Amino acid sequence: MKLRTFTLALILIALLGNVNAQSRKTSLKSPADMEMGVYKMATFTWDSLTAHVDSFHLELSSDMNFSNMYYSATIMGGDTSYMLTVDTLQYDSMYYWRMVSFDSLAIYQTTSDVWSFTVKGDPRIANLKTPANQEMHVRKMPTFTWDTLAISIDSLHIDLSRHMDFSDTFYSETIVGRDSMFKMMVDTLEYDSVYYWRVISFSDSGITQFSSHVWSFTTQGHPPAQVVLASPASASIDVSIRPTLSWNTANYADEYHVHVSTFNNFSDTAYYGIVSAPSTSVTLNVDLETYKVYYWRVAGNNIDEMGPWSLFFNFTTLYTGLNTPNANFGANAYPNPATDYMLISFEGQGTNGSVKIYDMQGKEIKTLSEGYFDLGNQSVKLDRAGFNGMYFVRIEQNGAIQTLKVVFK
Repeated sequence: MKLRTFTLALILIALLGNVNAQSRKTSLKSPADMEMGVYKMATFTWDSLTAHVDSFHLELSSDMNFSNMYYSATIMGGDTSYMLTVDTLQYDSMYYWRMVSFDSLAIYQTTSDVWSFTVKGDPRIANLKTPANQEMHVRKMPTFTWDTLAISIDSLHIDLSRHMDFSDTFYSETIVGRDSMFKMMVDTLEYDSVYYWRVISFSDSGITQFSSHVWSFTTQGHPPAQVVLASPASASIDVSIRPTLSWNTANYADEYHVHVSTFNNFSDTAYYGIVSAPSTSVTLNVDLETYKVYYWRVAGNNIDEMGPWSLFFNFTTLYTGLNTPNANFGANAYPNPATDYMLISFEGQGTNGSVKIYDMQGKEIKTLSEGYFDLGNQSVKLDRAGFNGMYFVRIEQNGAIQTLKVVFK
């Protein structure tokens, strides 16, 4: 009978323990789960429990299964915080922690969830920032940055190498003090190449040194070569108001930027387009003004950078207002181009007419001859005085018109 009573008492205790287990489970507070940058002498906190417990057991491990118990401590009573008093944690390392609560008889124990945290890095070791680890397309003269060290050190040393083990030191520089940035001022890195870098901090007058992690980066590819323009050739005339512009292939160019302007300093834009390689031509999809001088240039571009602009070409669009297809007076200008004067010759039609000169904008500049033209060869002298560049000579007889392009150099 006594044995049965004892057994029933144990069963009752077990049932009550299961009912109250959740109330004895500790709710963790800090360090937060997966928190980074935790101090080595960390303070652990948790919520107070509604159920009475006799003690807590703080457990730290380097693995989440707690097969390797790194540290443990027993906390009596209802305390809800515990601060490490021994410098046992390692810099830049991950740990797992949990709380186990015990009742007053130490019969039942309840384990909290498992949280992790990472101890902050050694303050004597530089924390690299840029270029980011394995970053691509880094400029050949990069700027290196790292977090400012939390403690005083004597100097820093930045090393670059082609190999991860730094068996060759491609470049090195000493930085006095606690500066957290260094910009390369010499063009020593190669295009499209992998480099490794690290920062070493020195203290105790250079006796003690601490190396950062080793990061890598890849420099940018070759910039596009300068483009060489092809057509229309510079100083071309009678060009369509929707011309096709073409150029030669430029090495390392993935695309081409095409700029058309009415000024040779390209201060305005009549057209701007992007053409994907390997194509090396574009037909403008906008109408240019007639009888007007335009300048154009092309630059190659790739994922790393834009190449230099080409030398510019210019062309003059066709002025349809000065041309009548049916007019043919056999007109000619000689010499053309001219430096002093030129003779305008044409076949007279035995009718009234005129010979006039216009500028590139189609504005009438001067009447060279006007009146009756006999049948046969006619000649009009055009002196250079006041003229420089390209003009149009317009010959009109009996409503028919023929136009010549003339140049004074």
